[in-house]
Amino acid sequence: MMKRFAGRFVVMVLAAMFFVGPGNGALEGTGGLDLREDASMAGLIIRQAEAMLSPAMAEAAVAKSPAKKASSSSPAPAPKKKQSKKSKKTRQAKSDYGGQGGKRRSKASCKRCEPQSLTYARQRSGIMSSRNGRENGPLTWFASEKKSGRTTDEPLPGSVLILGAQGHGMPTGHVAYVEKVFPEGPSTYRVVFSHTNYDRQCHLETNIEALYNRATMTLDVHSGAWKSWGRGLKVAGFIRDN
Repeated sequence: MMKRFAGRFVVMVLAAMFFVGPGNGALEGTGGLDLREDASMAGLIIRQAEAMLSPAMAEAAVAKSPAKKASSSSPAPAPKKKQSKKSKKTRQAKSDYGGQGGKRRSKASCKRCEPQSLTYARQRSGIMSSRNGRENGPLTWFASEKKSGRTTDEPLPGSVLILGAQGHGMPTGHVAYVEKVFPEGPSTYRVVFSHTNYDRQCHLETNIEALYNRATMTLDVHSGAWKSWGRGLKVAGFIRDN
């Protein structure tokens, strides 16, 4: 602190001597320039002298001055577009239906394939009675026809085979159209039938051979997709075409 004060005092004395001169208050060769008439120039010389004598002081003054915030040359980010409800629903529909990697399926995509086994049997047999709506299943169809006296436990060509509820994805039973019937014994028949949706994808199988036991009301499938496991399938009965 004392060094800074001494340096400033020396600078001021030198500046005064430079302007005032030795005793007459005028600078030689300047036409009598008075310090009082040009105080601003004296201040400028003093500041220049201080800067030369003490550059550290100038650096300190610069360091104390607040730095201006640099203006960013990069453009401001564009505001996010508000997603419309329509586009959101469109993307959701693509995802729901398996489009672009979407795995989840919507209710609309889970519609049943056609023709279902019941629909196929109706078309083949021509039996259009007991139409109880779209949710009518094999066993409800059979129960309705049984009340009307149009069911039997004997297989007949042109009749409709109704399998009872059981495993392998058949909680409501299954329907098949009987193509041919060959008696094999007192209570056994070789039955040839056709059906669809046996794989829950509405694929069609025709002329499938099976052995039906009238005494136990069971069916053993000997060909087609069910050959490996279709043993002892429960039979509800047959719906006649008249």
